[in-house]
Parts: sequence; structure tokens; C-alpha cells
Amino acid sequence: MAFAVDGIVDADKIYSDDVLVFIKGQPPRRIIDYVRKVYVDVDDGWRAIPFLKANPDVVPIAASVVGQRYLSEQLGRGDVLLIPGHHCNFERCIRVTSKVSAVGYIGYPENLHIDIDVLRKALDAIDIHFVAKTDAKSREDVCNFYKSIDIQVCFRKKNEMNPAPELRDPLKLINAGSFGIPTVAYPEPSYADEFDGCFVEVSSLNDIVNQCMQFKNNAWLYHEMSMKAMQRAEQYHIDYISPLFMRLLDES
Repeated sequence: MAFAVDGIVDADKIYSDDVLVFIKGQPPRRIIDYVRKVYVDVDDGWRAIPFLKANPDVVPIAASVVGQRYLSEQLGRGDVLLIPGHHCNFERCIRVTSKVSAVGYIGYPENLHIDIDVLRKALDAIDIHFVAKTDAKSREDVCNFYKSIDIQVCFRKKNEMNPAPELRDPLKLINAGSFGIPTVAYPEPSYADEFDGCFVEVSSLNDIVNQCMQFKNNAWLYHEMSMKAMQRAEQYHIDYISPLFMRLLDES
């Protein structure tokens, strides 16, 4: 995002007229007092909530509508900004497939709450290959992954590692949708709120396999969900998200 708004990442020097955006960060008080304005993009960083309560002059940024509501309630504030994450597909590439043959997951291994080997075996039984990407290092890595799959699977339930699922954004669905790739997913709060009707809800291994099989056997159903996901994802293109960050300069 920094390049799109002519910003600097990890600046060597900070000036008093600067506007700073920290990602999940908790900047020291001396910086808050020195610069023109400080924002904290909370994303899924629920540990930032006590910091924001103690520093009311730091403005929170939420990554989803659900997250904005949650932070407003937790902080008792009406100034929480909403700036969604942009998707990875700057070039607006489309994944065209004539046959559903690959289902994929991208992300940290611990965020797929289903046994990968069991899932792979179950999908193999219906002649669908499963691939997982857990070591993406760049936007290009993410894009190349999506260009290689026909369906995305997400399955992350609430657990003790993140007690605030409301702060999780629907970026995985947005990324896949931008390529025209449908997603079958456990309905996290932001998924159900912002991507309602544009993904298939699942709650078990059997659900995942059955829904993937339906996509494989029904080209019309696949195309319909592909188009819905792509149309919803378009509003998250960097062309539409970068002006929201640029606006921070005008309003600070």
C-alpha cells in the first residue's frame, strides 16, 4: 500500500508533520506526541485494544465492518475508521477453468482447522487434487497460487489463539474472488457479513467434500459463484482502497 500512496515503510527519520500508520503496532508516547497524527491499523491484532483504550488520541482503523463494530463497542468510541484490505490481484487476472480439478488453501498451517492429510485423501476420492501454500513471501507468490487452483477452502473456527474472531477480515475470500475462484469456508463473522451469498458455508469435512463435488459436477453453479465472488471482490481493488489511506492526510 505504501507505494500506492507515495508513503514510506519503516522510515529512517520521523518529522513532526508526519502522519503515521502502525500495523497492529503500539507506538511509544513520545512518537504520538511528536508527530501530527497516529493511526493504528488493528487488523486482527486484538492485543492493541488495551493500548487504544489508554491512548484515546490514537485513531483505530478496522479492516472489516464487523471489526469496526467490535472495536467501537470495546473502546466505547465513535471514531473507528473502516479501511478494508486490498486484494492481491492488481492486474485483475481471471482464472479460467474448464474442469474443476484443484482445491487449495493458503495461509498459516495452524489456521486450517482440519487435518490436511484427511482432507487430501477425501478430495482424492472424488478426483480433486488438494494443494496447500503455507510459505508465501510476496504478492506474486499469492497470485501464482490462486492461478493454480479452482476452489479455495478456508476452515478456521474460534479458538484460544485469537479470542476476537470479529477482527478477522474476509481477505482470503476477497483474494480468491478477485480471480473468479469460489470459496468454501467456515462462516467467520466477517465472511458472513461482507461476503454473504458469495461463498459457500461449510461446517465439516463432509460439507467441504460435498460442496467441492457439486462445483465439479455443475458448471453453471461454479460459474454463478465465480461471478458473484469476482463482482464482490472488485470493490477491494487497490485502486479503491488506496484513496482511503490518502484521505488520512487530508483529515489529520
